[in-house]
Amino acid sequence: MRPALVLVAHGSRDPDWRGPLDAIAARTGALRPDLDVRLGFLELAPPAPDEAVAAALREGATRIVLAPLFLGQGAHARQDMAALAARLAARHPGVPLELLPSIGEFDSVLEAIATALGGAVPR
Repeated sequence: MRPALVLVAHGSRDPDWRGPLDAIAARTGALRPDLDVRLGFLELAPPAPDEAVAAALREGATRIVLAPLFLGQGAHARQDMAALAARLAARHPGVPLELLPSIGEFDSVLEAIATALGGAVPR
């Protein structure tokens, strides 16, 4: 069973905006070479999450894990991600699909951000 991890972010017209997200995807893939790691954007930038999932399935993924790259629980995290998961489940019946909590819900992420920010200010 080959899982695909689709990192879902908002999107922007500014191509430089996605640099950190590309880095997260590359680092995740390096840490977990067994995962097919892809990015998908809800708006303003390609590819859409639906396209990222379809490409992963075409290339042999047998399970999809959606990872919302949102710190807070705004409308995208609460509503759009649930709708996306439901749409993908209907479009790809029989393919196991999991929706992770938003990245800001992980204590380890909050701790890493706090550590980075605290370390950025000289004593």
